[in-house]
Amino acid sequence: MNLRSTDALLPSSVNVPSSGKTLCNGKSPGNITKDSYLYDLLKTDKMMVNSIHHQAIKEPGENFSLQAVSADGIIESIKVKDRKFILGVQWYLEYNFKQNKYSQLLFKAFIDNCL
Repeated sequence: MNLRSTDALLPSSVNVPSSGKTLCNGKSPGNITKDSYLYDLLKTDKMMVNSIHHQAIKEPGENFSLQAVSADGIIESIKVKDRKFILGVQWYLEYNFKQNKYSQLLFKAFIDNCL
């Protein structure tokens, strides 16, 4: 999503922190921006996200708002400004859907906005 607005991407050759663990076990705390759509949806300012990516957004484009950043400074979520539900997340919701209420809330919001 962000690449449509800016090329501000940390490439895979940059040492982006990663746990190096299996998909479901590699986790890091995500700090959700309190004045954000994601915060309003999840009703929390912290959650664990699987941290398995090798690329990351360096900075959001001008049409995006920051939604969440991990403790190690990686942008974990952005949203298109002035749109109800064009939301991007860096983690994989489907890997912990059954155990994670926040993943369930995000999937429900996606489905509700598609109908």
